[in-house]
Amino acid sequence: MNEEQTDQVKIPEPSKELRQLIDSFFSDTLSRVEFARLEELLEESPAARSYYLRVSSIESLVPAALADCSGSKEVEPVPECRFKWCRIGAMVAGLAGLVGITCYLFVGESSEPPRSSELDLITKSDEAYVTLTNLIGVTWVKESQVIKRGDLINGSFAIASGVLEMTYENGVSLIIEGPARYTVTGSNSGRLDFGTIVADVPPAGYGFELEYGDDKLVDFGTQFGVRLLENDSSPEVVVFKGQVEVQSKLGKSSRLMGGHAIRKFSDEFQSIPINRNHYLRELPSREFPWEMRSVLQGERVTFEFDATNLIRRAGDYRCVFKWMNGPNRLLIERVELRRDGVLVSEDVHDGVTGLVQNTFDNIYHVTVGDGDSIEGKWTLHALVHCALPKSGQLRSVDTMGVLLIQEVSEEPPSLESYLGQWEYWHDGLEWKRVFREDGKMELYRQGLFVALGDWSYDDGFVSVMFPMTGAAEIVLLESQNTLIFVNQPYLNAIAVSDSQ
Repeated sequence: MNEEQTDQVKIPEPSKELRQLIDSFFSDTLSRVEFARLEELLEESPAARSYYLRVSSIESLVPAALADCSGSKEVEPVPECRFKWCRIGAMVAGLAGLVGITCYLFVGESSEPPRSSELDLITKSDEAYVTLTNLIGVTWVKESQVIKRGDLINGSFAIASGVLEMTYENGVSLIIEGPARYTVTGSNSGRLDFGTIVADVPPAGYGFELEYGDDKLVDFGTQFGVRLLENDSSPEVVVFKGQVEVQSKLGKSSRLMGGHAIRKFSDEFQSIPINRNHYLRELPSREFPWEMRSVLQGERVTFEFDATNLIRRAGDYRCVFKWMNGPNRLLIERVELRRDGVLVSEDVHDGVTGLVQNTFDNIYHVTVGDGDSIEGKWTLHALVHCALPKSGQLRSVDTMGVLLIQEVSEEPPSLESYLGQWEYWHDGLEWKRVFREDGKMELYRQGLFVALGDWSYDDGFVSVMFPMTGAAEIVLLESQNTLIFVNQPYLNAIAVSDSQ
């Protein structure tokens, strides 16, 4: 190789900033701001990504390499990467290697470099896990197989109804709608026995493989869907963007581009129209915005919300009306749940949502019975108005907020589930609350201590009192890592670990 060629492949030295950020990342001391900066550097610079891959390879393979070099069978397990950090891995992709170098550096003896097959044996894992990142209305086929948000999934699982989102470590995201049975077969592969699935594959997941029925799909960085009903031999594949290759067991293959859909008939692939109603490309939101403007005080209005994608099984559903902005309070008179326009359940009582001191009884409950059919269009209807003035001329109202719809779990969240740190944003500022075991709660704004409050627990709800407000804040867990403010106009708070 001549000097000119050597210059072309020379790897530049990483900057001091990059080295410090990556060191902090692997020592789990990276702040949110530093994490965002690391993402920015990796996105902008191929050299930075290359350096990250070299370091991550050494970090992940050191235990196995030491054991391989020393002959010891006991290997200290590598700590699992928490899901929120997996964006880094998804950005730069996994990379195997450097085992021979690692052995030399740590053992101090030169040895013959391992062959490629030996490298594969070292870096491949017998078990692959994905993270359950969200779920709505899920009924598990086996009660003993109930999985919660944030849990790791390995092997097979089946759901009778509902929809869930799961994420591979490389960033591949799957939305699976029941009834469905799915198996995690590898770190970048899976099998769908039946059900409906939408996959969003980032560059790090290039080559993701999905087996379904008698066929296999290989993805080339895209978003696609597969629909295979139970006991059906005619699976449907749709590509929303990018491209995939579909392979049949007889060796036939078909390359599909974005905007193309096929169905298999008698081992032949045939083009079909895309029915987008069959696929959920993103999880439905539990939050529905509402607003009242150009309506006179005292004038009754009916809000209507389409809750079809949230009503997926029999049970109790909680509806929380939150005021967010505007000078007027909203008065709620009744809430009805209808299926295809027919009343199924209602909650009739007077509620008010506004500033914390003006919010009362703003939670409503509706029920879907065991005998009610789930099929159809589900809508929530709320009869509301804004209060009449005590005196003077009627004016137009101006108020806005959100309706939160939440399925009520059979067991309320425990007191212990509230303990710890919770972060949220409000008016462009970052806030943090720390619930302590002694009944005190610390409030921080932009990292600076603001106030100390008292909190108490009652049947799943938490009441928070600050000396300067004179009114109790009510908070409620939406999930094990999401906190809802019932009578404050704040975004939901997210649980964070002590190390963050």
